[in-house]
Amino acid sequence: PGSIQAVAYGISNILIQACINGFGEDIVAAWAAYFKTDVIIWAILNAFGVTVTTFVGQNYGAGNLPRCRKITRQALILDEVCAMSVAALLIIFGHRILMLFNPDPAVIHFGYIRATILLSTQALNVVNEVLSGAMRGYGISVVPAAVTFIGVCGTRILWVYTVFRHSHTWYTLMAVYPVSWLITMVVMIAA
Repeated sequence: PGSIQAVAYGISNILIQACINGFGEDIVAAWAAYFKTDVIIWAILNAFGVTVTTFVGQNYGAGNLPRCRKITRQALILDEVCAMSVAALLIIFGHRILMLFNPDPAVIHFGYIRATILLSTQALNVVNEVLSGAMRGYGISVVPAAVTFIGVCGTRILWVYTVFRHSHTWYTLMAVYPVSWLITMVVMIAA
């Protein structure tokens, strides 16, 4: 199930990449430049997700359910603080960071748009990652995989073929990220 969860992002990203390619070389270059900074946030999210899985799993196995809940709460707080701190730094220094990869003003402009939209809403994705990890620690791995697959992949595919088709702009395409994270988060909390 964890692999299926990871595949959900890959499938939807292929479709989004195809849409991006239609915007021209400046946006394609902006996408590539931003991606180099995006891996920093993903590393933080992934680290907390794996950590929560480990610690919840150990405490669940020991029968210490109050500690499992405490670990999940603490991980949510710590991950939010870490991810949002790094996101703030990446937004503040975004123009300079993007210049390291491509000095073209158009590329920097579009890369910064992507950075501000995704980084400013990353808190939604933190919840998904931590709760997903906690559920896997409890031995429930199919539910977070299914929620992520439907919430992320399903929402993004549906968005591209409906909303984006009617409003074919860079902003509309970038909005799919926070929308899919929000939908996934709501269902993940319910799960």
